[in-house]
Amino acid sequence: MRCYKEILVARERYQDTTIANAEVIKTYRRNKYSEEQFFEDWRYYTQDPEEFIIMMDSIRTRAQRELMKLEKSK
Repeated sequence: MRCYKEILVARERYQDTTIANAEVIKTYRRNKYSEEQFFEDWRYYTQDPEEFIIMMDSIRTRAQRELMKLEKSK
């Protein structure tokens, strides 16, 4: 779910939804996903709620680290 981490980072970095949405589309393409494929995978992962929560916590932690690195590099 690297793609989801990148989406979280884009949504946080770009407060302008037009820019953020464009970045999300780029993220799908870079990860060879369509929006539909992404949500199919999302639905698959949510079938095991406990595992899904663990995975989401991990992804959020990685996204926060990446955001902190980006902030430091400004």
